[in-house]
Amino acid sequence: MPAPAPAPAPSAASRVSQKDFVHAALRHDIVTGTLQPGAALTDTRVAEDYGFTIASVRAAVQTLRHEGLVLVRPRQGSYVRTVDHERTREALHAIQSAVESAVHLSQTTLRPRSIRLMQHRADALGLAERGHDAAAELLDLYEPLLSESRNPYLQQFFTITAAHLRQAASITGVSGLGHGAAREFTDALQHGTVRGAVTALRDHFAHVADRFERAHAARCG
Repeated sequence: MPAPAPAPAPSAASRVSQKDFVHAALRHDIVTGTLQPGAALTDTRVAEDYGFTIASVRAAVQTLRHEGLVLVRPRQGSYVRTVDHERTREALHAIQSAVESAVHLSQTTLRPRSIRLMQHRADALGLAERGHDAAAELLDLYEPLLSESRNPYLQQFFTITAAHLRQAASITGVSGLGHGAAREFTDALQHGTVRGAVTALRDHFAHVADRFERAHAARCG
């Protein structure tokens, strides 16, 4: 009886999909706090836990390093990056800047249904409890505007930076991100008032920054 044929080596497409899957899985576990800050990401252990090759794991971890969610220490390994107030503040500032840019890019193309969706999300924002869910609803509020900007670079920047905020929310348990300025922002967009939209946006993010500062202080105190 002939010997069984060896298993075929993974194709390039298969390796890409494995790397993307591991990246998405690790990213989800980092931003939701399942993988806590400081957790070691050992190649062999992650490969066993997620069921993929070590090469795919290494590629995924490198992508997470470039996104700033993983810290690689020479001769020590890879670790989930820690959360601190300064990093959260920088992420908030970056997200606010991205949304402001999207306001200007989409002011003539923003569809009424996108505005209605943001109004609905602004009204529901205060219902989110805390942590990752609260941050997810905050980011979902502004996501349609980023899509309408039709700028893939701005959208990618928003997505990467948003992951840092989701992680910070998961770790600190921040709550109370809803604010009247969120609805004022969407109403200003509806009436085509860019200046009013930007003013309301800044007011909302000032409130969000204050909530995160309080959450960080409570966690460290």
